[in-house]
Amino acid sequence: MRTMRFQVLIVLASTSIAGGFIGACSKGGDNPSAPQPPPPPPVGASFDSGNPGQLDQFSYTFAGADTVGYHCKHHGMPATVRVHAGAPGLSASVGIQSSPRRFSPQIVEVQPGGTVTWTNGTSDAHTVTSN
Repeated sequence: MRTMRFQVLIVLASTSIAGGFIGACSKGGDNPSAPQPPPPPPVGASFDSGNPGQLDQFSYTFAGADTVGYHCKHHGMPATVRVHAGAPGLSASVGIQSSPRRFSPQIVEVQPGGTVTWTNGTSDAHTVTSN
């Protein structure tokens, strides 16, 4: 009779919601080489939308005052989000446009805790990626 030992590994993926780090958990039993939780995210805004399809939206909430540059990984289109207490409100919208390819408006402002929502108005693949 052969005895077999199984080890169960449970890993919960880390998730970013509203610009904040939620966390991760792993349990590897007695295995010291089991995966460890990921390190905390870097200070400042860090985001990547993936490739939203036509009319898809991507939103990101900015926790504190910051000036964040971002771009499209496919086309290099640059733009900026300015987060400060004197901004006009807690939300802003940005269109992803073609002819010429650009984010419109190119600079948006929100208050700390504010959310920017990008909408891909083209049939092209675009990303919204922090610099």
